[in-house]
Amino acid sequence: MGFEPVTATAYQIAHLGGLVLGRTIVPAVYHQTRPMAPSDNQGSIRVDYPLSPGAYTAKQLVAAVSPLLETVVCALGQSSPPEDSPLETLLGGLTAILSTSGRVSSLPLSYGASDTSRREIAGQAQIIGTVLVQHARDAFSLEKADANFRIRSPCEGHLWTSAVVSLLMGSRSNRYLMELYNEWLHQMILLRDLLLPFENYDEVPLIITTKAKKGLRGAEEPRKRFLLQCLTGATPYLAIVNLAKTFTAPDLLSGGYGFQYSQGLVLPAFLSGSRSCYLLRYHPARLEDTSSNLLFDYEHQNYYTAPQNNISEPETVVAPGAWPPPSLFALKPQSTKCSLEVNAGSDSTRRILKLQVDIDRGTLVSVDIGQISRGQRYVHHINLSTRPISSHEGPNGTISNGENKTSSKKDQTERSVFESRFTRKSPELSESRPKSASNIHVFLHKASNILSQPGLVTLLSHKPSSDSLTNDANSIHIIPAKNQVIGFALLGKLYPENVVLLNENQAPETANIVGKNFGARFVIMNFENHRPPLSNDDIT
Repeated sequence: MGFEPVTATAYQIAHLGGLVLGRTIVPAVYHQTRPMAPSDNQGSIRVDYPLSPGAYTAKQLVAAVSPLLETVVCALGQSSPPEDSPLETLLGGLTAILSTSGRVSSLPLSYGASDTSRREIAGQAQIIGTVLVQHARDAFSLEKADANFRIRSPCEGHLWTSAVVSLLMGSRSNRYLMELYNEWLHQMILLRDLLLPFENYDEVPLIITTKAKKGLRGAEEPRKRFLLQCLTGATPYLAIVNLAKTFTAPDLLSGGYGFQYSQGLVLPAFLSGSRSCYLLRYHPARLEDTSSNLLFDYEHQNYYTAPQNNISEPETVVAPGAWPPPSLFALKPQSTKCSLEVNAGSDSTRRILKLQVDIDRGTLVSVDIGQISRGQRYVHHINLSTRPISSHEGPNGTISNGENKTSSKKDQTERSVFESRFTRKSPELSESRPKSASNIHVFLHKASNILSQPGLVTLLSHKPSSDSLTNDANSIHIIPAKNQVIGFALLGKLYPENVVLLNENQAPETANIVGKNFGARFVIMNFENHRPPLSNDDIT
């Protein structure tokens, strides 16, 4: 699929200082659902179900494979009361198999308190499954049933509910109908899993090529690799990015944190204001006018081997046991310009993206967006239950920037389904006790000084440049960053080990509890509009 014409409108990310990501494009998705290609000859037996090549949304793909289900329901006929109709029974089977729990679940995810990535994937899977069932209900029409379907659907090990077993193994059914239903289930499961990486899963265009002989079965091997990682341990971010490429940019090499393909850009969702640390977001935009897919890769593949430097000298050294007064936090930098710097990587399909920021009208800094993404995943957060509602949030935790924005009923429903599964429980805060305030050494730093340093900033194991600086667990280095762009830049500049986000209204000693029990802590103070990510919460 080629690019659609670019509009004259610059594409901006509102939650990142209005950062411009190239130009807006019009995705080449079908505006009318195209069903499966008809049989070659009228009345001939149909043994395959290729989809017309093109870019499809999730809803369109559900409608495209709907004839499999419709043929089964048509052949089964009406049920006698009080039995459920065949449609309701079969949709009930789909609901159960797309669930993340239960006997027939195709993605039974369990996790502990530290399994943040797997917990987030579980919440995403539940949301997508609910929506796909509704799409299937909306797309159903007996007019598309094809009595000539005779397909072979290899057994994939999917379990059926007892109601489905009774219906499809009863006298009204036959082996052809069982295989059609099994194939439809498999297609819906593949679609659910293909959509897992995308926060806005209902918007991302998935590309069907001429090689797709049997619907979405081309995703089977990538899905198996993803499930192996997802079901046996914490899901690495790399696995999520690679799965996202399956029906978008399959030619790209493994790795990276985002990419550009024929229908737009795919970037970490948190850049758009999301509370997710691991999901991606599709954007109808193009960064470069090229027919090749582009991989957005990290400047340093392994951050622990990247150049490191000692933190700059502090602006203020606070007396032991004291905490900087709010007036000192007012020394926050003001970002006057925010832009995207694009550098070619080691090959023609690799790009390094950097957030370029002009601080205080004169200090120009560049920070790798890939490292910002890492920093966002590794940063430590204070217990949400003790976090006061700021002036930027409504009573339900929604962000407000002074604009009168409304959410659609669908958005509100999806958000409530997702967020209702999460509640903040910090094992660090519940099981630890604050150290004596008299032992805490606090240093206040200027953000522009830190961001101007080369490499990643930390306190090295050898003696720091200043005798006043200590690299022990009681050392806290505070960087005020009320400006959102500055906060993100700091996440990409500080070595991602003991970095903490703290609100000025939260107890200072909590900054000395979260994180690792060794080395100095680096506290980004008053990160404007920042909300703790759902990925660090426990299911209620």
